[in-house]
Amino acid sequence: MSISRKVLLFFSIIYLILCMTIIFIVRQYMYNEVLENTSKKAQILIERTVAVHEYVAKELRPAVNEKLSELDVDKDYFDPRWMSAGYISRNINKYYSNRDTGYIDYSYKMFSINARAAESEADPYEREIIAEFKANPSESVKEEVREIEGEKFFVVYKKNVNFTEGCMKCHTEPEKAPAGLIDFYGDKNGFHREVGDISAILSIRIPISSHIQATNMVSMKLSGILLLLFLVSLIVQFVFMRKSVIKPIKELSILMKEITADNQRIGESVKIYKGKELGMLSDSFNHMSLSLKEMTTDLQVKVDERTLELSKLNAKLEQRVKNETESRVEAERKLVYQKRFADIGQVFQSVSHQWRQPINTLGIIFYDLQKTFDDGEIDKKYISEYVENCNTLTEHMNITINDFMSYFNNKAEMKEFNPLEYILSVVRLMKSNLISNNINLKMIYIDDEKPYEYELDNLLGGVELKNAVLCGFEGRFKQIIMNLLQNSVYALDKQAEENSEAKKEMKIILSKEEDSYLVTLSDTGGGVPDTIIDRIFEPYFTTKAKDEGTGIGLNMVKNIVEDSFNGDIKVYNQDLGACFVIKLPMANKECC
Repeated sequence: MSISRKVLLFFSIIYLILCMTIIFIVRQYMYNEVLENTSKKAQILIERTVAVHEYVAKELRPAVNEKLSELDVDKDYFDPRWMSAGYISRNINKYYSNRDTGYIDYSYKMFSINARAAESEADPYEREIIAEFKANPSESVKEEVREIEGEKFFVVYKKNVNFTEGCMKCHTEPEKAPAGLIDFYGDKNGFHREVGDISAILSIRIPISSHIQATNMVSMKLSGILLLLFLVSLIVQFVFMRKSVIKPIKELSILMKEITADNQRIGESVKIYKGKELGMLSDSFNHMSLSLKEMTTDLQVKVDERTLELSKLNAKLEQRVKNETESRVEAERKLVYQKRFADIGQVFQSVSHQWRQPINTLGIIFYDLQKTFDDGEIDKKYISEYVENCNTLTEHMNITINDFMSYFNNKAEMKEFNPLEYILSVVRLMKSNLISNNINLKMIYIDDEKPYEYELDNLLGGVELKNAVLCGFEGRFKQIIMNLLQNSVYALDKQAEENSEAKKEMKIILSKEEDSYLVTLSDTGGGVPDTIIDRIFEPYFTTKAKDEGTGIGLNMVKNIVEDSFNGDIKVYNQDLGACFVIKLPMANKECC
């Protein structure tokens, strides 16, 4: 909704409220004036009637009675025309109300219960009025607006004088009353009164329906005049608002939009409109436009300078990131080579240790063969026996060197292989470390819930391996087993340094689980602290001394398991040490 409509709507609501308030106040005021004027007129009439009653009671009746006594008139004589105050006041008001004076229209009634005159008998509503006056002796006047037969009247009730001792002659018992009174009114009504009783209630009833209608008519005329003035003022206000306020604001708004929409026009000025407020608005916009122009120019210079600085800084950061990345890659490559050379050293040390015994045995055989030849005791059977022993020793050495060459074969060829065979190959390479550290290793293969156990001596002496097939890179599988076995040997050695009686046991379990093999490697090396167990697969994280570990071994294991075998590896602590569980998928038709 536009501002002009909001303003018009606001003032329309305010004006309507004011008009309704004025009309209501005027109407209520005129209504109250009608009641007040009518009340004054009624009071005059009723007070005049009371004056008549007082005159009859105090002046006329005593004078008449005195004159009758002087004339020796019969005591039973009674003439209401000068002896009854009620009769006199009733007829005076009748004559007065019948006069066409144009001043006031009213009706008079003096009523009571068991009234002497039938026309003065109180109806049910008037009986309630009498009861109210009796209940409230201090009240003498009551005013009200009463609707009778569809017409509204303003009614004033005035309590008449109470019965006195002088009234009792005509109002106690019929026998005491003058015979003329009995002949005129009868002996039924108006008797059995007591001193102090209310003689009657005087009432003046003035119709006010016509006055109220006149008041409503004046209110309607006033409403029409105010409504007409409202429409005229609304039209004038609308025209004035559109010409003097809305139109200039729209023009100013359009110019502002055009200038602010085009950066090239920032700094332009608009014309100064007439009127204090519009002039201030247009002047403020011109000032703002010039300020924005200056700020924009200054900001553009700063943006260009900052952009140049950021470009230079970005180029430096890119070069630094590139250098850091190359350095990190080189460092990781060196660490991998360092780890691999360390593995070569350990494996070569194990191989040399395993070759030392066969070489010594061959030396003894050659020495014995030379001695036997010198003694002339060589025969075919002797030669065959020594040849067989030499072949056994060289076969053992050939197996060892094949294991060594297979472990460091870098040709990444994916194929099916028996994991038991390659676990055995790594164990043979680790033989010297295991034996020299007095570590007891056991391997268990569970096929269809039937376990096959292999002790270290059996593995080294040659066993029949059960059929198990994995698909992947056999050299990387050996790296997994070698790293985990080396970590276990390290943990067992460290624990033995602290507790010489600690058990030094390792266990490798190969089992099936649906379409996967589980390789479980556990030891009794004390386990991994709970505070760091979630971080041991992170790169460069190690608990070893700087000269003992690089922190990439377990990270390499995790990467090989997940990337090369699409498997999963987890670690947890058990009673005496750590347990690594590797889940590898079985070979399928799409493997090779």
